[in-house]
Amino acid sequence: MNVNLVTRRLQPVVNTCAGVSAVRWSSGPCATLAPVRRALPKPFVGVAFALLLFSGCTCREAPRASAPSRLRKVDVHVHAEPAAVPRLVQLMDARGLDVAVNLSGGWPGAGLEESLAAAKATNGRVLVFANPPLQRLRDARLDVRELADQLQTAHAMGARGVKFFKSLGLGARWADGALVAVDDPRLDPLFEKAGELSMPVAIHTGDPKAFWEDVTPSNERIDELTVHPGWSYARRDVPSWRALYEAFLRRVARHPSLACTSGTTLKTLPRSRPRSTRTRTSSSTPPRVCLSSAASHPT
Repeated sequence: MNVNLVTRRLQPVVNTCAGVSAVRWSSGPCATLAPVRRALPKPFVGVAFALLLFSGCTCREAPRASAPSRLRKVDVHVHAEPAAVPRLVQLMDARGLDVAVNLSGGWPGAGLEESLAAAKATNGRVLVFANPPLQRLRDARLDVRELADQLQTAHAMGARGVKFFKSLGLGARWADGALVAVDDPRLDPLFEKAGELSMPVAIHTGDPKAFWEDVTPSNERIDELTVHPGWSYARRDVPSWRALYEAFLRRVARHPSLACTSGTTLKTLPRSRPRSTRTRTSSSTPPRVCLSSAASHPT
């Protein structure tokens, strides 16, 4: 008998039982053949294991780690009025989305109750972020700590996070007419309260960089700006794109325990991002994919 020929033809089967890294040598019939494997020349060892396999060897390849469960898809940037939530769920079903975060939840006494009621009907598939009413900062009598207390109320009601619209840094003003800067320390009590409540904060900081450029055929956003000329900041008395982004970085740096994300768009952001803006998950967290339907983020 040509032993080498038999061994070659049976090698796929032999590998299953005699593979150095795959077989369990500590138990079962293979445990009794461990000394034989070491003592005999390789061709005879291969035949011996093949015969053992055909005679009922129960050795199997060591179990491999099970494949990960299906990735959960989460759209983290949705704007939906309460009446639109049923339609939102239909769209989620059609596109295989598991969860959506409604960033237009409102504020206690100003729409939050209705947003939470609509979300409750989805059995956890729609989460709601609260929106601080920055327009109230015009009132010189307002203490920002009042907004922080109201945020705690919003959290108790069921709001899961906080969303600041782009009026922060571009439109909201103090009583003296000055713009409310993204990193204005007078807002610290509100951000600190969000961190205390473990509420992530989403900030729409600025707009696409092209919105600060002249509206000419060379502007990459010419189509949008032609339809919506009011979106252009060119030659307007507002902070520059860079100033807004740097203010966002200072805001994040001042609250290291707070999870923040910015709605500032796409390639204009540098590749290095603040540590606090990175996604943090534990090894026990099911895998998930977070999508954004209303903003683009750097890779």
